[in-house]
Amino acid sequence: MTNAFDVSPEELRAHASKLDALSDQLKTALDAANQVTMGSEAYGVICSFFVPIVQAVSQPGVDALSTASESMSDQAGNVKDTAQTYESGDQANADSFSGWEV
Repeated sequence: MTNAFDVSPEELRAHASKLDALSDQLKTALDAANQVTMGSEAYGVICSFFVPIVQAVSQPGVDALSTASESMSDQAGNVKDTAQTYESGDQANADSFSGWEV
C-alpha cells in the first residue's frame, strides 16, 4: 500500500493545545479592546459627535477579535475531536483482531 499515512493523536492534541493558547491570547486582546472602548460621554457634550465616528472605526476590530477567538477555540476542539476519532478507530480495528490465533 503506497498511499499510507500516519496520524499521531498525541501530536494532534499538542497542536490543539497551541490553538487553545492562541485563543486565550485573542481573548486577552479582546478584553483589552473592550476596556478601551469609548463610552458615549468620552469627549463631553461639545465633541459628542466624535464618539460614533470612533466607534464605527473601532467596533469592527473588536468584532474581528471576538470572531477570531471563537473560531480558534472551535478549531482546537475540532482537532481534539479528530485525535479522539483516530484513537477510537484504531482501537476498534485492533479489537476486531483480538482472539485470533496465528
